[in-house]
Amino acid sequence: MADVRSREAMDPADVEQFAFEFGKLLNPGETVASVVSVALNAEALAAGVELGSGPRAPAASGTDVLLWLQVAAGQQGAAVFATGIEARVTVTFTTNAAPARTLQRTGIILIRQR
Repeated sequence: MADVRSREAMDPADVEQFAFEFGKLLNPGETVASVVSVALNAEALAAGVELGSGPRAPAASGTDVLLWLQVAAGQQGAAVFATGIEARVTVTFTTNAAPARTLQRTGIILIRQR
């Protein structure tokens, strides 16, 4: 499981950045070189959870992968958010090791009406 730094549950109306910390997986001096893919679980997709794009696209940052999440405007008031859902975010990335390593981990972000 990836370490995800967040302050609290995300509200469905938020547009929020999350840092997935992979430093514990990496060797000394090793960093995240590139983000290969980021995928959401079926429940999150059905609830309208979306990954950021453009300037909010997933990006490597040292030993972290930074990504933005939001819920589609038309689904922010859905009943499913009253109790909350667990958005499972699967990140695949390569490292700067020689040769490069490819790693994949899943983190969980709670999205609940606040």
